[in-house]
Amino acid sequence: MLTERLNTTRTAPSAAMHRGHVVGRGDGGAFVVRAAGDGTATLCELLDIGRGTPAVAIGDEVVYVLPAETPGRGCVVGVVRPVQPAQVVTEVTRLHGKRISIEADEDLVLKTGRASVVIRSNGDVELLGARFVARARAVIKLLAPMLRLN
Repeated sequence: MLTERLNTTRTAPSAAMHRGHVVGRGDGGAFVVRAAGDGTATLCELLDIGRGTPAVAIGDEVVYVLPAETPGRGCVVGVVRPVQPAQVVTEVTRLHGKRISIEADEDLVLKTGRASVVIRSNGDVELLGARFVARARAVIKLLAPMLRLN
């Protein structure tokens, strides 16, 4: 049981958030970012949140913080990019390769018209369509502890 009282009056050190442009590289690969407002140059590290580090290039607009505990040294927390509208593909698009991998954290859904294939993270696979046709040049195997038809 937690019996300690929490100190609710303590505040975390503040970190000011800024926008600027990457103008070069400095010490140990740090980015040199020039503030959008007053043009001040600051050395900045790059925040890695574990989902792949964003590609940052010279000329990119970035958002960075200047923590109070490390004056003169900032941290780039994001790259500013224009919002891209969803693209509708009107042509036939083909993927070709020795192996193609598509991954989803929860569900993978393939849908066209009234037919769909849903692959769930729990292992369930659902096929939905008006007709289901299976053709093979050899044997079709159904392996399961139990098969239920209708």
